[in-house]
Amino acid sequence: MERITRKDSDTYFDTLPRESLVKAWASPQSKVVADREWLERQWKEMKSKFPKGVPRPDWWGGYRLRGMLVEVWQQQRTRMHDRLRYERLDDGTWSLERLAP
Repeated sequence: MERITRKDSDTYFDTLPRESLVKAWASPQSKVVADREWLERQWKEMKSKFPKGVPRPDWWGGYRLRGMLVEVWQQQRTRMHDRLRYERLDDGTWSLERLAP
């Protein structure tokens, strides 16, 4: 996993609806807050602070997950389930193998 670049973060941030942009400033994500009313006050305050454009907060960004192995399992009524395993090869392509249930 790797942190995406500031440019990629900016590009994605700019595609979000205005409400989501304001919420990025209003909500201290994953932190404990007093109550819903506190969040509503923060929302209103940030909405007033950014009446037009909303800049991306420095702390806002994302991560890119580069999987190496993925298994997909699909249940069948007969219990002869489908199991597929995808593995990333050194050249960047993926191999596909069927596994016994």
